[in-house]
Amino acid sequence: MPSAQTVFEGRLVHTDPQGFDEFGIAVAASQGSDGAWRLLVGAFDRGPNDEGAAYVYRRDTVAGAWALEAELLSPTTSFWFGRNVSLLGDLALPGDYADRFTPFLRNAATGAWEADTVIAGFRDRTGNESWAAALPGGAYVAVTTGATGPQTQPGTHQGALFVFRRGASGQWAREDTLVVPPVPPLVEWILGACGMEALSTGE
Repeated sequence: MPSAQTVFEGRLVHTDPQGFDEFGIAVAASQGSDGAWRLLVGAFDRGPNDEGAAYVYRRDTVAGAWALEAELLSPTTSFWFGRNVSLLGDLALPGDYADRFTPFLRNAATGAWEADTVIAGFRDRTGNESWAAALPGGAYVAVTTGATGPQTQPGTHQGALFVFRRGASGQWAREDTLVVPPVPPLVEWILGACGMEALSTGE
């Protein structure tokens, strides 16, 4: 059996580039229900006030060419929208600096990406902004992670995983909050770093 090879397929650039828009700061890939592969690309500094944006690129299943399918913008006032992106099938999930994640669902009939209910206000205490968003395979569940306490309070900055599920009515509700027991600060930092890596790689 011949060994698998990685082949350069193309270079994606913004059709309307702006200075310092940070296009490509975050990228996610997934195959949609129509069989086409898509990329979700964040550009969190785009806009006059760094509002940010995310872009969906679709790979043609016949020609193999990548083309811009949609520009996703936050339905609310945002800052650094697109700093985190996650994509699973027909569900895209860009996040912004203020711990808000906006699910976009692809309408199979029209092909349009439609904004769903914003996921926000899930932190029990103040702390750093959320770092990542992930979508476990097979279910409409959004998982976000962020600090649950300020760094100035030893033992409270261990972070947490907030699990959300989309109900039949289309509303996102918190299903669970996962935390680790208090540990020494150095171990706490290592656990947080490992959790970040696991979410980014899907392991």
